[in-house]
Amino acid sequence: MMPKKNQYSVEFCHIYSDENDINGSQLASIDYLKSASSAWNFDYDLVVLIDDYNPKTHNLSEKKIIESLRKKGVEPHFLAYESTLASNAEVLLGAIEQPKLKKNYKGYITAHSKYPCSLLTASWYLTRLGKFESKNIILPVNGKEFLPAKKLINILPCYYKPIEARALDIIAATKYKDALHNIQNLFYEDKPANKADLY
Repeated sequence: MMPKKNQYSVEFCHIYSDENDINGSQLASIDYLKSASSAWNFDYDLVVLIDDYNPKTHNLSEKKIIESLRKKGVEPHFLAYESTLASNAEVLLGAIEQPKLKKNYKGYITAHSKYPCSLLTASWYLTRLGKFESKNIILPVNGKEFLPAKKLINILPCYYKPIEARALDIIAATKYKDALHNIQNLFYEDKPANKADLY
């Protein structure tokens, strides 16, 4: 018998490992989550994605992130590190069915020696939906077992909109295109705190 899927996986508080603590952008995300969830009548898990792939330094520990969020009343059920998505990003790259799009991404990877944010984001969404391997990627905070979600909600700063659009374009160009119906992005106003590569 297949395990029952959780209804929603809600991402919030996207944070870079070179930050020192929960900051203005994450606080805005928390406020948005608290406001939106007050009207929700479905089951959901909270997940935080830590970007340790792009930063050169790593200041934040899991413990510090969890403690900060717990104090604010929004302890996540799961954490994930963006660097662990590389293997799934490679699988997704191979699944792109539009030759020009695949060529563009392969060219970027060759030129920059890394995966672009949009490809990692697309693989992140498919991982949470159970399309890709999640073991050793989506880590439990309180011992709860991760189960693939039926739907995703992603609470993100507005400057991620171009990345999100490209991520959805990638998924649309694969056999996983039906997953697009199960992904909802909620954006809040904010300004980027750094000049990270947002491709």
